Amino acid sequence: MKDYRIKITIRNERLLHPIEKMGYKSVAEFCKDKNLNISRVYKILNGQCPPIDKNNNLKPYVIELLGILNINIDDAFTKRQLNGFKRTSFTIKASEAHLLKLTDPIKNQEQKLIEQQVNDSLSKVLKKHLHKRERIIIKMIFGLGTSKTYTYTEIAELFVISIPRASQIGKRAIKKLKNHNVLKSLTEAGAREYSS
Repeated sequence: MKDYRIKITIRNERLLHPIEKMGYKSVAEFCKDKNLNISRVYKILNGQCPPIDKNNNLKPYVIELLGILNINIDDAFTKRQLNGFKRTSFTIKASEAHLLKLTDPIKNQEQKLIEQQVNDSLSKVLKKHLHKRERIIIKMIFGLGTSKTYTYTEIAELFVISIPRASQIGKRAIKKLKNHNVLKSLTEAGAREYSS
């Protein structure tokens, strides 16, 4: 079960920014002060209504809006925005952890970079000390390079081997990794949590 329901409303930032830059805290306040039809302005901002008519001419109230904002059509709309939006909002469901990741994209990118570097270092260490099948199984057991960890039952099914055989390969690989020199290499790769 997800923790949050998030509704994303799509609005034209090219129009909103000049309104906010003029000192207005809301579109309603702007429309009231400039004597504009709030419903029409909202429909243009939300893309519910295209700013051009069937003959590709700007609608009169859009010309008035752009005049007040002192911007031209190219600065106000992308080619897609000129046709209106097919969807003006999206709803997604998210867990709390996912929501925290969404709200901090810079940290997400840094985290991804660090994870990639650690995964690359781990892959080198594993390649040096384990056979191919052992490497794959260790990565599956600990979820290295993937968002999922696998049980020996799942590994056995994927490799078409018995569960005891999958367990034997996994335990043999872990034993190899517990060698002092290998542990040191793993620790240097940033994988302390995998070395115990």
